[in-house]
Amino acid sequence: MKSFRKALLCYRDGARLHAYHVPGDDTGRLEKKLGVLMRLGIAEQDATLALMTASKFTVGFVLEEQQESSLPQLNKKVLSS
Repeated sequence: MKSFRKALLCYRDGARLHAYHVPGDDTGRLEKKLGVLMRLGIAEQDATLALMTASKFTVGFVLEEQQESSLPQLNKKVLSS
């Protein structure tokens, strides 16, 4: 997931673009990742859920990172009052 996060951060609003992107036929990459988890003894349904959860979490985390970095810095006096 580190490389996925880095890829999202490479572009301004990268996570937002990914979130609204309609995926194409990329089953080869998904099957490869599922295969790794299944060889470790994880059931296919659980492996699929784990990959989807990690992907959604990563996109959500990067969305927050990118949103925070685009906000203007608040004045410290305003924050302390």
